[in-house]
Amino acid sequence: RKQYVCGMEEKALGILPPERIAQLAAEHPEWEFEAESARAVVFVERIDDLSEECKRNAYIGVDAAGGLTLFDGPPSEARAVKTFFQLDIEHLESALPEDVVTQLREGIRITDLTDYHSVLSTFSDYAVEETEDVMKPGM
Repeated sequence: RKQYVCGMEEKALGILPPERIAQLAAEHPEWEFEAESARAVVFVERIDDLSEECKRNAYIGVDAAGGLTLFDGPPSEARAVKTFFQLDIEHLESALPEDVVTQLREGIRITDLTDYHSVLSTFSDYAVEETEDVMKPGM
């Protein structure tokens, strides 16, 4: 399994003897090894990039609940993949130009890792801050 920042690809290697599995693990120490069952294992390679599918279809926008969300396609199609954080919509709308807010609502096309990080960084300034000490024991 290739696990990207956005997206995943899987390829079946078939039925392998234990010796070959051990050999693959030794040849690729950067891969994580996961036992899915007593008879199935998965090697996971984490890749700091977007999958080809994400490069073709990814948008970052606002979901119906006001969360900054990664979508497979434009946000209007409502195929959410991952929500990053809740946005302070009032603050965002008062601080940013109307065209930027409109662009975010319609979805910002993400074609590479630089776009991905840039959009997250830009809108992280408008994240709702979690209240500290809400669930501390003894309070």
